[in-house]
Amino acid sequence: MALPSVSPHLLPPMEDPRELLTATERLRLQTNARLDPALRGQLGQFMTPAPVASLMASMIGDVPKELTILDAGAGVGSLTAAAIGELLDACPAAEVHPRHDI
Repeated sequence: MALPSVSPHLLPPMEDPRELLTATERLRLQTNARLDPALRGQLGQFMTPAPVASLMASMIGDVPKELTILDAGAGVGSLTAAAIGELLDACPAAEVHPRHDI
């Protein structure tokens, strides 16, 4: 059985990185609707809902001067998106520099 693919290009360009969690939640819901629940369970695909991702990100604590986030189990990126939002709320002048070469 072929699995539906999810491309990072499904997320629209955003001017404000704080919009990322809303966009990933929309993508999570669309993706989950296309996947068979039994197959998701077999594959261990449990994409984190935005409220849970936000709660987890709120536990980050002190924000260092420089931070690199590597989310190896990214899925649609809910946890990374929530972390970016939380960090930008804590440090509004912070800059986000996405890297795809790691």
